[in-house]
Amino acid sequence: NIILCVISLFYPLIFSISSSNVYSRGPLFLYPFFVNAFYASVVVYYSTKQPDKPDLKLETVAIFLLFGAIFSAVLIQLVLKLRFLIWSTAILAMAFYYVILFYGYVMYDQLTGAFSRDGFRLMFQNKRVKEGVIAMIDLNGLKEINDRQGHEKGDQALVNVSQILLHAKNKYSRLYRYGGD
Repeated sequence: NIILCVISLFYPLIFSISSSNVYSRGPLFLYPFFVNAFYASVVVYYSTKQPDKPDLKLETVAIFLLFGAIFSAVLIQLVLKLRFLIWSTAILAMAFYYVILFYGYVMYDQLTGAFSRDGFRLMFQNKRVKEGVIAMIDLNGLKEINDRQGHEKGDQALVNVSQILLHAKNKYSRLYRYGGD
C-alpha cells in the first residue's frame, strides 16, 4: 500500500493531484481497500480463534460491527463520491475498539481469564443483589511453589485452578480473582 501510494505521487495509479491541487482517483484506487480488507479479515479471524480469551463474544460482535461500519463507509464514499468518510469512520471504529480492549483489561485478570478485582467492584458497585453466594478460595502452598519452583510455576498453578473453576461453573456463576491467589 505505502509503495503504491508513494508511486502515485509520480504516476497516477491510486490517486493523482493536479497542479491546481485537485484530488482524482487513479485506476487502482480500490487496491488499498482490498489489501486493508484482507488484513482486517486476518485480525478478525485470529481474534475470534482465542478460546481462552474471556468475553470473546463481546469482542467478536464489536469487531464485526466495526468492520461493517467501515465497509458501509467505503460503499457510501464510492457511490456518492464523498471524501474522508472512510478515514473518519475507521478512526471512530478504532477508538471504539480500543475502549472495548481497555474494558477487557480492566474487567478481566489477564493471567487467569477470571474477572479481576476491579471487575468485581464495577460489577457490584451499583447493583443491589437480592440473593447469591460469594465464596473465597485460597490456594494453599502458592508461596512455596513461587519460592522453590519459580513464579512461572506459581502462575501455572493459578491458571490450572482457574481453568478448573471456570469449566465447573454454570452460566449464572462468575469467577473473580480478588487477591494474589
